[in-house]
Amino acid sequence: TNVNKEGKYTLGIVLKANNTSDVEIYQNGNLVDTITINESSNITTQCFRNINLIAGPSIITFKYKTGSADVKSYNFEYNSEVKNINLDYSLTEDNHTYDDGTWVISNGSLNLMGAVKKAYGKYLYGEKYWSDYEVEADIKLNTSINCGLLVRSKNPSVGADGNDPVLGTYFVQGYYIGLNSDGIELSKINYYYTLLVSKKIEIDTTKTINIKVSAINNTIKIWLNNSLVIEYEDNDNPFLTGMVGFRGAKCNFAVDNFKVNKIQ
Repeated sequence: TNVNKEGKYTLGIVLKANNTSDVEIYQNGNLVDTITINESSNITTQCFRNINLIAGPSIITFKYKTGSADVKSYNFEYNSEVKNINLDYSLTEDNHTYDDGTWVISNGSLNLMGAVKKAYGKYLYGEKYWSDYEVEADIKLNTSINCGLLVRSKNPSVGADGNDPVLGTYFVQGYYIGLNSDGIELSKINYYYTLLVSKKIEIDTTKTINIKVSAINNTIKIWLNNSLVIEYEDNDNPFLTGMVGFRGAKCNFAVDNFKVNKIQ
């Protein structure tokens, strides 16, 4: 294993454990941390934060002090500090990280513009190493409803020869919290689309919609207009870090009161 950066990492382990286990983690023979794996009769993902690793070629070793577990897979993801964001879009500069499609900041909001059939796009803030955070935004629909938030997102791009946001609508890795004509959904995008869970809710498209999402370890919680509507634990190689932002498809919409807060 080659550790690219020195710093703090989140460890995600996909496993099944018949008992509680205390496990020491070694990097090149040096003890770096001790973790406790909880008993789980089903395959689950357990996450451990703030594990300090040094950069360079590494042999990672797990030594059981007590108990045992059936480990299916594991991965380390580097963490950088989440920087809080609070935007009302009163200024045209917002220091975003990535965008594709036609986005315009005007009249105190961020807007996905263009003819409806071509109104596709992604708009992201932060770093691909951001780990746990809470994000909130107000969304106002101007056309049909097919838009929402992206969290834990990385490696965005556009399709075709590099300039078509329509063909590149799924060219990103992360979780999508989408509003649609049936209600709200949580999907996983990994250059293809996988629906994880959905909930039928009647959404009044004439009113401003408030969405709040928390991403902690491998658990995603979603609130719609201050009501918790979805809580999902991803145990299939979850995304543990990534940027945050917005996505739309055949939809003109406006975003306001966008906030990101780090979770300690």
